[in-house]
Amino acid sequence: MTLAAVRKSTEVARPLKALVPLIAEELNAGDSAGIEHYRKAGEMLLEAKEQVKHGEWTGWVKRNFPHRSMNTVNDYMRLVNVPQKKGMPFISIRQALGQSRAGAGAAAWSRPVQEITSRVNVEALAREQQNREREAALLHKLGHQLIDIGYKVLSSKLHPDKGGSSEAMSRLNKVRSILREAI
Repeated sequence: MTLAAVRKSTEVARPLKALVPLIAEELNAGDSAGIEHYRKAGEMLLEAKEQVKHGEWTGWVKRNFPHRSMNTVNDYMRLVNVPQKKGMPFISIRQALGQSRAGAGAAAWSRPVQEITSRVNVEALAREQQNREREAALLHKLGHQLIDIGYKVLSSKLHPDKGGSSEAMSRLNKVRSILREAI
């Protein structure tokens, strides 16, 4: 049973108009003094959430606390259920909630992926990519040179002035343009 549930069963809920300034006060105190104020704000946010109509919570939070994200507000409310050990203050809300920097929703596979990607040599991959690009450019250039050499040899035989025909020269020009586009 959460603290909010215990409070609900034993106390009359404070009106929303009274809760908003109290929550704002705790949030401001939390910004300067620490996590216990965020926990108190979380308790009051849970109390307020019970009074806000279904489907209107996000809008209510944005209207009353425009400088707080919904993720942060949810973190404040989750703090209510996190036991704090004596002599072991939390440095941050994320630490209190046992979350990584990536957040509570980080998938279980993200850590192994991060470990693997941290071992990837990006510079070596970039060099390999440049080598592949240089090789492709060289092959492209050589292909065009080979087409041009073959064209010159065949055109000297197929040109109408050299004993060939205009149809043969037309076919050669067509083949040359097809090959150049293919490369």
